[in-house]
Parts: sequence; C-alpha cells; structure tokens
Amino acid sequence: MTDTPAPAAGRPVLLINPLSFRASRGRLARRAARLGHRAGLEIITASDPAHFRAAFDRLHARRQPQVWLLCGDG
Repeated sequence: MTDTPAPAAGRPVLLINPLSFRASRGRLARRAARLGHRAGLEIITASDPAHFRAAFDRLHARRQPQVWLLCGDG
C-alpha cells in the first residue's frame, strides 16, 4: 500500500480568479461559476498566487485529471 492518492474520478475542476481584470468585467467569474456548478463542475476560486499554488498542490496530490482555468492573468 502507498500514500499516493488514487486518481480523481468524475468531474473536471474549474479554477477561477475572480479578481482578474477580465473576470471582474461583466461579472464573468460569477457567471462562469454559476454555469460550471450547474454543469456539475467542481468550482475553486483563488485570487492570489499563494491561493492558486495551494489549489494546484491539492489538485496534483489527488491526481485530478482535468483542471480548467479561467482568467489566470498571466
């Protein structure tokens, strides 16, 4: 037995930066989160580099097969 988590099955993850310039215009982040949730996606919001890194570390640790990123600002 190993400490490596099993691959995540199922739904993709949508990682959103709600403070991104493009995401903040026209409430894009809020609309995307709402649509993603309705479609069954897991939604994670992260607005600074430390939060993004922590989210990616958690997703990598659980071997998340699909991560979609909205408005990463570089």
